[in-house]
Amino acid sequence: MASILQKLYSWFDSYTERFLREYPHYYVNLNLKKEHTLRVCGITRRLVAGTGLNGEHGVCAEIAALLHDVGRFRQYAEYGTFSDADSTDHGDLSVAVIDGEGLLADCEAEFRERIRFAVQYHNKAAIPHSGDDTALHIAKLLRDADKIDIWHVVTEHYIAGDAAGIASMLHLPDDDTISTRICEDIRGGTIARMEHLRSCNDLKLLQMAWVYDINFPESFKVIQEKGYIDILRDSLPDRPEVREIYHSIMSHVSSRTQR
Repeated sequence: MASILQKLYSWFDSYTERFLREYPHYYVNLNLKKEHTLRVCGITRRLVAGTGLNGEHGVCAEIAALLHDVGRFRQYAEYGTFSDADSTDHGDLSVAVIDGEGLLADCEAEFRERIRFAVQYHNKAAIPHSGDDTALHIAKLLRDADKIDIWHVVTEHYIAGDAAGIASMLHLPDDDTISTRICEDIRGGTIARMEHLRSCNDLKLLQMAWVYDINFPESFKVIQEKGYIDILRDSLPDRPEVREIYHSIMSHVSSRTQR
């Protein structure tokens, strides 16, 4: 498996460079996805070590991380957007690239299906039931790693005062609005639904509530270390509903870190 991983890193570099070369007008956005993928691989290695997923299973998780967004490059080249709603589901497209390129042909069937499962469901609202506990573990780990890096990206924008840039990609106004529906969803301990977003503030609250879809204590440790929830809170208006949600979310993070 380790040798397969190295071959796939080489393939990934060649594959992404081809898109960067052929679509120079999309270079910045395509390169952002390449860098995102490599960071998710690094986060995955930490989570693998912290969750005891060792040996070939750990390599399997890193392969899933490396391949989880390979569909993004074809998606942007064909549609000019990373919005699945305006194009096609990038998890499904990533699996199509994996299969079309024969990337997992050298893997045993069991490992191949675990990787495909994690990639296909890393971006879905929920992971379907699986009778394979290891496949479920890898899928959950990938979802955690992916969210952790997305927090890294969006909080850098918020620190730089570029909330409007993030909001514009979802066609949301960067005003003082905070939707009652979003607050109600989050108070229930759930992730708010994208279709309920009405403003950039709603998006920030939704991003805070991603903690309710984080699976491992090691992931919560990273969240605490990086201070992502504090950064999100500081980018929001100082209102009672924001303080209430913040304290509830931080209580959840603290309790899960100790497990």
